[in-house]
Amino acid sequence: MKEVPFLESYKLNPQCIYHCAEFQVTCSLNLLEFGKHQFNDSFIIQNLSNLETLCVTSSPNNPPKQEQIEGFVFNSLIDSVKISMCFENFGKSMLLVQGYLVHNINKDIYPELAKKQRVEPVFIDELPDDWIISGKIKTQDESLQRVKKGLLHQTINYSTTLKEEAYIKACKYKDEHLDLLKRINSYRNNLHLSSSLNFILRDNTYDEYLQLHKFVTDKFSDFTTQIQSQITNLKFGQGPSFKITKST
Repeated sequence: MKEVPFLESYKLNPQCIYHCAEFQVTCSLNLLEFGKHQFNDSFIIQNLSNLETLCVTSSPNNPPKQEQIEGFVFNSLIDSVKISMCFENFGKSMLLVQGYLVHNINKDIYPELAKKQRVEPVFIDELPDDWIISGKIKTQDESLQRVKKGLLHQTINYSTTLKEEAYIKACKYKDEHLDLLKRINSYRNNLHLSSSLNFILRDNTYDEYLQLHKFVTDKFSDFTTQIQSQITNLKFGQGPSFKITKST
């Protein structure tokens, strides 16, 4: 039977990322690339120089003109989606290459592991090696119909990865970025029931977004290079399957 490429396999069965180390790392690289694209596509990142001008020239006694601020306001919610998507992808990419699950564990099947997963990552090998053939996955390739017993379709909540210390560490989030990422994510959650837009301009808003931009520009490329250079060393096992150099 003809081998199905990763992206086609993933569309058929997202749990294929647990089938082999090759799919695990390919998914991780795709998450990084797509996340970086979303980040760079956001209005606020494309207009950092204008944001710097606003932060320097604006004050309570000298508010910005409407034409200076309206682009940031009108794009604020969509930007929050794109930036949150970027860093959620980044975190899950880091989890995957270290051998952690990114899908939620069914508490009715594995209650203790599900409880643990709420506060810290769970290694793939901690879940019993019990596979089920799912008839809902429309393919003649039975190997692609395999799903892990006890795993749900939903992935770990982004808010959890920003809140719990064990996730923050495993996802490689930097402490100096957390406050901004939490604020962006909180605003992003308004997407479910939004009746207005807002954009808050602080003295350090430009500096905060500039640091995020530097991190995505430099560190995403660094992590991608590290992953690509050590693909042959990837393997499943208790503990990290791939060590990532601590970012500075």
